[in-house]
Amino acid sequence: KTMSPIDIPYALLVKAGDIRQLKQLQRKQKKLEKINPVREAFNYYTRQLQFDTDYYLLNVSAQEKKKMIRNDELPDIQSVIVSDLDLRDLVRNQVLDAYDDVKFELQYQVANYEKGLEFDASGDLKAALVKAKKECDEWFSFISEQDVKEAMETVWRE
Repeated sequence: KTMSPIDIPYALLVKAGDIRQLKQLQRKQKKLEKINPVREAFNYYTRQLQFDTDYYLLNVSAQEKKKMIRNDELPDIQSVIVSDLDLRDLVRNQVLDAYDDVKFELQYQVANYEKGLEFDASGDLKAALVKAKKECDEWFSFISEQDVKEAMETVWRE
């Protein structure tokens, strides 16, 4: 894009602010990773991803695709990659929330058991575990079967 000379300093400031914000976010993630190994594992995997920047697969109906082409609404590759990464982060956070729910419910049940009350694994604890499994399944659905196969082969070789 061409930009007027007046807009260039503003664009540079915006870019500098974006870079500063990214570095702050990265430092915050590192701190959070130190206290949560699940977050660390998910983030490590995501950082290792490499995207093909030549093409992407658009998951819409043929009619919707035609409409997007006619209206020049197809997303650019960078937007697709950012969207993918954002979705992974969203689902990661849902997994971590579900993990915390299980941990807190288990602590609650153990505390009640130690007070002489019945340990109830069929109510809230079971519901929290089912939700955590659902969220984990969603996160792992982002990983292709071929990637899983290659990873397992690597593990077996080592």
